[in-house]
Amino acid sequence: MKRIILGALLLGIQSFSLVWADVTQDVQNYLNQGNKTSFRFADNTIQTMAYLIEGEKGIKVIIDKNIDTKQSFAINLRDQNFLAYLEMTTQKLGLKYQVVDSKTIRIYK
Repeated sequence: MKRIILGALLLGIQSFSLVWADVTQDVQNYLNQGNKTSFRFADNTIQTMAYLIEGEKGIKVIIDKNIDTKQSFAINLRDQNFLAYLEMTTQKLGLKYQVVDSKTIRIYK
């Protein structure tokens, strides 16, 4: 009986991780689609990035409370997609992102 329960638990965990990977890939593909855009800002912040992704792609961006939303850097990306913009912004600010579901991204340290 214990083996059956343990097997079911492990199968559930494995299935959840595969679903999460599929959703992450789907969101990344969606951010990769569309016309190429230029992102040029003297003061690019995580808030700016969140606002643009929410407005243009309809994906909600949740920023953890412990993140300094005023920290900024200059960015000049030409002919790129929103995935490149997301990855560049999080990398430059020392942050990471996690796809929560098909319409939500979480930004964290």
